[in-house]
Amino acid sequence: MWMSAGGDADGAIPMSDFDDPNIDREGAIMGVLEDDSPYPEVRSAVANTDDISIPASTLRSWVIGAFFCSVRVVVGGLIVVG
Repeated sequence: MWMSAGGDADGAIPMSDFDDPNIDREGAIMGVLEDDSPYPEVRSAVANTDDISIPASTLRSWVIGAFFCSVRVVVGGLIVVG
């Protein structure tokens, strides 16, 4: 069931009627939800802030990237030859 979050029938914002402890209904009515996921499971498991202490350039990312680049080069070479 959908609830009207205010305004007339044309300007109503659809909101589900389940109880979500992670969502601010008043903020949702005002359009404050910017970076929050629309899914409660994601909101409860994933932070909205970035942890700058976690490195992005790791050995694993370089090895996986080099592997897929090598595969792409071989496949592209086979397509050109064939």
